[in-house]
Amino acid sequence: MISRLRLLRPPMQFYRPLWPQRRLSSSLINQHNYDFTPILAELPKDSKAIPKIMNFTVVLMKDLMQEKVDLMEKKEREKLDLSNDLMEKKEREKLDLSNDLMEKKE
Repeated sequence: MISRLRLLRPPMQFYRPLWPQRRLSSSLINQHNYDFTPILAELPKDSKAIPKIMNFTVVLMKDLMQEKVDLMEKKEREKLDLSNDLMEKKEREKLDLSNDLMEKKE
């Protein structure tokens, strides 16, 4: 007998996560513009926080650029994988067709 809980649970092909999944896209990365000049203008010139803020900005921008590069590389790999899979599929189909034709001739 199938339990009630199992009947209520959707099949795996229709599974959706309980919370929305955030996908990283280049448009999201490009949206971030960090401008700390208003904050820096309010600080005194001899403040020790200015170099820390500047270093933080540099690290942040470097990380964002690395994410962007990683995303572009991932997209390229996926595109290459898809094209390779398609080529392999076409080759298999050609081979199957040629084998079928050879069998019919015999």
